[in-house]
Amino acid sequence: MIVATAGHVDHGKTSLVKQLTGVDTDRLEEEKRRGLSINLGFAYRKIDQQISIGFIDVPGHKSFINTMISGISGIDLGMLVVAADDGLMPQTLEHLQIMSLLGVKQTIVVISKIDTVDRAIIDALRCILLELLPQSQLFEISNIAQASHSGITTLQRFLDDRARLSSPRNRDGLFRMSIDRAFSLRGIGLLVTGTVVDGSASVGDSLRLLSASGRSSTVRVRSINADNQPAEEGMAGQRCSFNLVGDFDKQSVARGDFLSAKNCIEPSHRFDGRIEIAPEVSFPIKHMMPVKIYLGARRVAGKIFILKTQSKQEANSARHLVAADNALVQIVLQKTLMVCHGDRFLIRDDSESINLAGGTVLVPQASPWHRGQLERHACLAAMEQDDASAALVNIVLDCKQPVDIAQFMGRWNIAEKHSAAYLLDPRLQQSSKIIQLDGRNYLASSECLEQKKRQLCERLQSWHHDHPMAAGVLAADLAGRLKTEIDLLFRLALADLLKDTRISVNNGLLSLAGHRPTLSSQIQQRWFIVSNILRQGGFQVPLLSEIEKATGLTTKQLSALIIPALKSGDLVQLSQKRYMLCETRGAIETAIIELAKHRQCFTVIDAKAQLGLGRGLTIEILEYLDSVQFTRRQGDGRELFF
Repeated sequence: MIVATAGHVDHGKTSLVKQLTGVDTDRLEEEKRRGLSINLGFAYRKIDQQISIGFIDVPGHKSFINTMISGISGIDLGMLVVAADDGLMPQTLEHLQIMSLLGVKQTIVVISKIDTVDRAIIDALRCILLELLPQSQLFEISNIAQASHSGITTLQRFLDDRARLSSPRNRDGLFRMSIDRAFSLRGIGLLVTGTVVDGSASVGDSLRLLSASGRSSTVRVRSINADNQPAEEGMAGQRCSFNLVGDFDKQSVARGDFLSAKNCIEPSHRFDGRIEIAPEVSFPIKHMMPVKIYLGARRVAGKIFILKTQSKQEANSARHLVAADNALVQIVLQKTLMVCHGDRFLIRDDSESINLAGGTVLVPQASPWHRGQLERHACLAAMEQDDASAALVNIVLDCKQPVDIAQFMGRWNIAEKHSAAYLLDPRLQQSSKIIQLDGRNYLASSECLEQKKRQLCERLQSWHHDHPMAAGVLAADLAGRLKTEIDLLFRLALADLLKDTRISVNNGLLSLAGHRPTLSSQIQQRWFIVSNILRQGGFQVPLLSEIEKATGLTTKQLSALIIPALKSGDLVQLSQKRYMLCETRGAIETAIIELAKHRQCFTVIDAKAQLGLGRGLTIEILEYLDSVQFTRRQGDGRELFF
């Protein structure tokens, strides 16, 4: 269990931690000289072999509020310290507000220095605190320098019991830790510390170090201290220090950097989430307002994009939020952050003087929003659930949206080896289907998938009916017939139909299985006439204009015959103005082979005599044979290519 102190400067936070653990967390010379905490302090209380409590002592002075925020992130319990002689002070209230906005669900209150004031003052302070925090436990400490004082004993017993009953963190996920301290020791090297958020890492593991600049380095874990004890493994919920080695600049590693498993989710420039505006905010939070985002031990400049969920009309109206408002937003960052579903974050104004809102990450690595994406709002609402399996069911079956399985699991930081368990929900088993597309697995509603497949087949059948001579249709044209976009569901339905061989694709054209271009009776009659003319002419292939004159067909009518004949292979384009039957091409090739038997390298004159044609047509035929690599030129002559 991780406990963080909070409260105004000089209210006894550091002394309290020392009394609970025996450790003075003020390490710096300046902290000793000034009598106040400047940096984060860490101490530990061992309960038994399995359980310990990690204490984070945060500075109380307003000048070090950013340091305080980095220490509060990811804790299990907040311990608000209020001196009886001072009462509630500005930093007391600000620290309490920050813990609330960061989603610290459990907070206890310690009233210190009760021996310095009358009982009436203590009772009045208790009333104020109980009104402010009605669900919190209150403890009274007189002189916290006296270890034997019953107040300390009672507090220790309470914390020990709470640690024994605390729920374990997610240790099935991929390892993640936000670094809150980095330093080098002679003979040891770089040490980084932080609270492990998810997963676990062992000695010898290769991890990824992500700097604030966006640089990624591969590092190896040389040794681990977990809860101030040497360990082979550091797990979620523990305060850990990692001794790292690798190809990186030790001087550049700092608070706010991330340490993670190598296959963990990639950092993102934007994410979707839900925020709650602090009740104390006295001005509207406007759309695209510049702010500072605090997540883990990192703070990054960004902007708030307010998302409307009710109607398109509202999406066009001026967007702003006021005190105590609750809203879905997209956060756009100037620098990347490693975020996963469920991570808590704090929003402060651009000058970093006012706490504006607290929020929860719903969709990491979010794509930009566009007006009218109402179905996306529904999916975003589904992501607000605490259970990944329930969210998956909601998105796929209720919102009718396909899901990239690997991407979904990555957003929730679920390791690949555990992801299959989330697909075992009975509703998913009965009503969904996994489709592979471009090497990735997608989960889609069976009902939606079958409906889209049925629509595709019906529209494809309709296309074949309207275009009997066409070999098929482009996907874009088919989507146009469906009055839809080529979205993910369209592509998945198409992939499933191709897998089932219900449709086929040739040269980018889609067609129903077994479809063959057919000619109408009128077209067949015209083709009979044209093919006879071509056949009777033999090697004397006529010009298109000559065919038009002989048949009375227009250029358009003749083109309607030529295109399907080319696709079926019945016709071959000799040149821009001549077409010949495939059988004629075969006869010409046979004649040229016979010529080559007698003259290995033959001239145009030789070919002219062999084919019984004029020079111009002979050259056209030879150039065509060159283009299909049946013959090739050798100086003034030609020879067979093979």
